[in-house]
Amino acid sequence: MTISDGATSSATSPDSSKGNSNTQPRVLARARIAAQAITARVQALFAGSAKNLATRDVRRVSPFHAPPPSLDELLRYTKSGAWVPGEQSAWLEGLGKAYGYGVSLPTSAVLYSIAWLLQRPSRLVLAIAVVGIVWLTH
Repeated sequence: MTISDGATSSATSPDSSKGNSNTQPRVLARARIAAQAITARVQALFAGSAKNLATRDVRRVSPFHAPPPSLDELLRYTKSGAWVPGEQSAWLEGLGKAYGYGVSLPTSAVLYSIAWLLQRPSRLVLAIAVVGIVWLTH
């Protein structure tokens, strides 16, 4: 049984289909997106053969060695509402989406941009020069 099989089978159980006819496709879409994201992360984490897996250094699984999710991944996660298990209240999904759109995405965009600027000295010098010129001309 794969992760996607388990997510799909639990999402299509008779107990989870209470409600209108639009809820089941949403649940299936959420489960599919969540399963794809989990599968991709697991495959990236444990890439290679079983021999490679047995000798893999476990300390490599950290923020210093794993890249953060892209803004596109964060946006898809926010749109999907995958953090809401099954048939929860609409207000819970709305609260999560409000957090995603209002806090997570803007904060990540700003901090990713700052990190991008600081990764290369030439980018930082150019940004400082542009800000300085704009500030002096106004």
